[in-house]
Amino acid sequence: MVVPQSKTIQGAFLDLSGPSPYPEEVAALSKVPIDRLALKTIEGLAKETNPEERALRLCNLFRGLDNESGACLLSVAARLYIQGDPAGRRVFSSTLNVKPPGIEVLEQLQVFSSIQRVSSKLIQGNWEEPSDSQNENPVFAILDVLSEGTRLGVLDIGIDTLPNQVGALNAVYQHLRGWFSVASYKLSTHQDIPDEQLHFIMQLCMLEINLMERRVSGIAEAINPYDTRALARLMPVLSRYDQDIEHMKSVVSRLGTYDPFNERLLSLEHTITSGEMKKLLKVMNGIPGGTLLKRVFENAQVNPILDREFQFWVSLIYQLGRLRYLIDDGAPEIDPITATELASQFVEESRPLVISMNDTFFHSVWPVIESWGVASWAENGIEVSFRNEKAHQFVESDGTPRFPEEPEVAEQQEISLDQMLRSQIHNDAFLLGVLENPKVLANGKVINYLAVHCRSLRVLERIATTPSLFSGAANKDVPRLLLRNPSKLSVNMLRRFMHVRFVSKTDLIKMAQPRSDVRSEVRQEINSYLRSLS
Repeated sequence: MVVPQSKTIQGAFLDLSGPSPYPEEVAALSKVPIDRLALKTIEGLAKETNPEERALRLCNLFRGLDNESGACLLSVAARLYIQGDPAGRRVFSSTLNVKPPGIEVLEQLQVFSSIQRVSSKLIQGNWEEPSDSQNENPVFAILDVLSEGTRLGVLDIGIDTLPNQVGALNAVYQHLRGWFSVASYKLSTHQDIPDEQLHFIMQLCMLEINLMERRVSGIAEAINPYDTRALARLMPVLSRYDQDIEHMKSVVSRLGTYDPFNERLLSLEHTITSGEMKKLLKVMNGIPGGTLLKRVFENAQVNPILDREFQFWVSLIYQLGRLRYLIDDGAPEIDPITATELASQFVEESRPLVISMNDTFFHSVWPVIESWGVASWAENGIEVSFRNEKAHQFVESDGTPRFPEEPEVAEQQEISLDQMLRSQIHNDAFLLGVLENPKVLANGKVINYLAVHCRSLRVLERIATTPSLFSGAANKDVPRLLLRNPSKLSVNMLRRFMHVRFVSKTDLIKMAQPRSDVRSEVRQEINSYLRSLS
């Protein structure tokens, strides 16, 4: 099983041999009384499959909880997590959500890879904009930003058109990156930046983000829904963009006031303040098994690791422990909380971790470990490194660690279009691209699915205003489903569908009933239309 040893100076060594380090605490957590209100709350939170949205809802919930109720909720989630309940796994994983601070977001953006990539395609004549695209040609947006940079003195060349040589174009962006790096440092150290320059930084960042979104849309427009292996290869790319883009937008919109700009915190700690977090952990310490939970959160406060990488390590440690349990007679089982504590204590972000275990064991299961594509032999064990492109093997689409009962050799995964839509239901850029993909739309269920499950006004408005997406035999149910969608689509936009040409009178009568699940303002409009028929 797993015994934590003293950290090396580098903090990069973990011994996974010996008995379980926390048997009493885990046993106590497994017997925590199930509070009915806490259970109902956990089940409600767990219905949200998007990890970022779930973490946000959890944080908002904790704003209104006293410390005793918060500690009760965490302990019940931990018990469910240990027992393999998906709701407990989702909620407990969300409590360790970490947001990258503003300075890290700017470091991601300052490469300007999307702007430079699109600019290069434009000057080489390789950029293709669909003839019916609703997007403006990106050359105008890029020129606007570069011209603004020239006006402010950030760039010392006049730009009326993009440089027609790749070398000259690269020089422009190299200069821009250098200026942006200095400006980012000033922001991170709370130095004053002229308002015009701050506005230019925000303009530059939003252009990069918008072009990232267009890239996601372009991917969605080109996917083949029948190539299940290609869809699987796209999943980690799409998940990464989906998780990053919305947070990037949030940080950029608050650049002038963002605090903390440098310090990386647990989202929960940032929401309820560090002082309240200390009080919560003190209360948790008095709950059976709570000392282990307290240790997890204290480790995460000292060593906050971004979600995707952290859950990768939790899964990997769990799977190694599970392999040992299956192979070695008498080896104890591993549990998710122990795997979480070990990851929070021993992993250092973006650095390899040497894991030690009995050499005979490693040799016997090496074909399995090697297939994961993240490990190599080291002098005193195996050296494991986080690789983003491999993370989907260890992290589920709902942001939780993957816990297979019997870890197996990784095979080339396949994924269906339905699975991809479910996993990307919050990714606006991807869904808008799907709506431009004839191969995907040939599947008659796609628009129906989006009309029921999507909550993005951008996507729903595109469906409601594009006749080809709400008419025809394949999409005959779309108008009715849009009327029932709980999102705040404007009544003016929906009014056209309140007609027997789109929805049967029987269905309209049902939706007009006082107890129907249709929004009240939509229900009132349907009633007005039905009265006009009499």
